[in-house]
Amino acid sequence: MTLIYPIASDARGALDASRFARTREEARAATGEDMKLVSEWLRPDATEREAVWTKAQTGLARGYVQFYEGASGEPVIALTFWREHQKAAALPIEALQVPASVPEDHTDDLYFAKPSVKSRRPRRPADVNQMDLFDSSSRDRGASED
Repeated sequence: MTLIYPIASDARGALDASRFARTREEARAATGEDMKLVSEWLRPDATEREAVWTKAQTGLARGYVQFYEGASGEPVIALTFWREHQKAAALPIEALQVPASVPEDHTDDLYFAKPSVKSRRPRRPADVNQMDLFDSSSRDRGASED
């Protein structure tokens, strides 16, 4: 069975949706507008929890609803649905300019710190009596002795 997603304007509307589509082209054909597949989270309060839970059971069978538990134990419902692709509003040029004083970002230092040169151990000198299986000079030396 393939996944099918509701066509709605928000997550609560996706629970009551009557139109569904499997692909973006199907959603576009049903609405005549460009659609985008989005996921939203619902955290129903205690008063509406039972009603939302009952509606979400249908979506669970169709594959567009997942149930999770929040950090404090409350239920969280994830809904995936087709929503109208909203065009971004034009921002004024002042909003696009980078401020003069941008704090330096040290995030990479936390995760990608390179070991300092001092912390590297010095290599032991190679033992001249040890045969190296991958050294071509030892093969050449053995062939010339014959």
